Amino acid sequence: MYGGEFGRASHDSRLFGLRTGQIRESLGDDRRLVKDAGWYNADGHKLGWGDIGPEDVKSICTELLDTEVFVVLNRGDSFDEFVEEYDTLSGIGSLATVDSTAEYLPSRAYIASKAVLALMSGTLIDTGKYGTVGSFHELYPDYYPELEVVQQTEAELYLTLQDIASQQG
Repeated sequence: MYGGEFGRASHDSRLFGLRTGQIRESLGDDRRLVKDAGWYNADGHKLGWGDIGPEDVKSICTELLDTEVFVVLNRGDSFDEFVEEYDTLSGIGSLATVDSTAEYLPSRAYIASKAVLALMSGTLIDTGKYGTVGSFHELYPDYYPELEVVQQTEAELYLTLQDIASQQG
């Protein structure tokens, strides 16, 4: 996904107010929950990448349908893991050779095992891989009062993803 995605119309979406490659400003209280995150659906298809901030979580959870899920992985697990060779002259990630098949469609088990957060309609699923659920509420108490916050293990998240995917047909 890194490299040519800025020129592709399919990745120039404003779904949930997100834009591939988006950068959220880092303020003193850090407005980025996950920097350079990879975004996936229940089937493991990569939807895009970019910083995810607290305002993004709120809009995504508000706009998702009951049969959808938005899974957030960190950069290492959504990009670096699939790099076959870096451009040693520039050191720029977008010039790296990437196994794009694996990056665009890792397995459902893979995204469940690596997820930092998963978002559903009105629900934030914390996998414990970012930090504690309480830290979100302490940092951003005004963003999430309307969301149900749920802790899920890797196995529980996998079952949730499988259930959502089966509802989609």
